[in-house]
Amino acid sequence: MRIGLVALAIGAASAAVLLWLPRQASDTQAPGPTDENFASMMAYILPKIDENRWQSIPWQTSLWSAASLASREDKPVLLWAMNGHPLACT
Repeated sequence: MRIGLVALAIGAASAAVLLWLPRQASDTQAPGPTDENFASMMAYILPKIDENRWQSIPWQTSLWSAASLASREDKPVLLWAMNGHPLACT
């Protein structure tokens, strides 16, 4: 019972603080895409030709095949090791 009352008090205090904080003015927000600026926004967001050069590298998903290929071509091996999927936040 006491824990519930403490949680209720903390929740009420948090709500009071949030209501007391000043509101952000709506004119300070960044403009969204329109028909006039859509093309320039897409050109800015999409990667440029020289930013996609890493996709032309013949990446290997197996360390054994990468080591074999590197040995035949006398090239080094870049080993990327991490905890989790490279596209996810872990």
